[in-house]
Amino acid sequence: MKRILSVGKIRSLLRERSRVLESAGYRVSTATSAEQALLLLAAEPYEAVVIGHAVRAASRHRIAAEAKSRTPGIRVVMLHAGSISETELADAVIASDSHSHLLETLRTLEDLRAGRAARKSG
Repeated sequence: MKRILSVGKIRSLLRERSRVLESAGYRVSTATSAEQALLLLAAEPYEAVVIGHAVRAASRHRIAAEAKSRTPGIRVVMLHAGSISETELADAVIASDSHSHLLETLRTLEDLRAGRAARKSG
C-alpha cells in the first residue's frame, strides 16, 4: 500500500496522522469533508482510505461506499473514539487514535491484500 486518502474534520489530527503515515513511507492526500474526499477519489487511485473519528456517520458511509465502488480492493479504515455504527463497509475499525495501531492495521491490510496473512476476526 503506497497511496492513502486520509479524511478528518479536526485539522491538527489530520496533519499529525499524515505526518506519521508519510514517515512510514505512505503517500498521503487529505480531505476535511466528504465532498473533498469524493473529488480526490475521482481524481486518482488510492490503496486505502482512513476516515477519522470526527467524520459524521453519513459521510463515513458515503466515502466508504464511493471508495469501494470506484476501486475494487481498496481498504477502508475507520477510526473512532466511542461507539460507531455503519461499519459494514470498513475493512478495519480502530477504537483508538493511536498512530502505532493505525500503522499496524495498515500493514496487516497490506499483507491481506498481498495474500500473506489470513484474515482474523475479533
